[in-house]
Amino acid sequence: MIQLADRLGIPVRETKLPAKDLATVDGIFITGTLTEVFPIHRVLTHPDVPYVSLPDVTGLQQLSADKCQVAWEARDLSLVGRLQSAFADAIATFAKSDR
Repeated sequence: MIQLADRLGIPVRETKLPAKDLATVDGIFITGTLTEVFPIHRVLTHPDVPYVSLPDVTGLQQLSADKCQVAWEARDLSLVGRLQSAFADAIATFAKSDR
């Protein structure tokens, strides 16, 4: 994914990102075998959860939503959208060449 982003001229940092540094980024995504490229639209904090976990934390539904606060919202997910499209194209090309 990082090589694909590099070819597209999209700067990517693979790092743990402290909540205090969220304001420095325009977009966040997670990637994996099943998620492919999954854009993160917002990060919420809750006083009863000492860490951020995406997309779900067991038992999270039992936490009161009124205590959730938006710690960060994406300013520009267009770069993530470009990565999603490029990844889909790369997979399609790979699937055709594998026949």
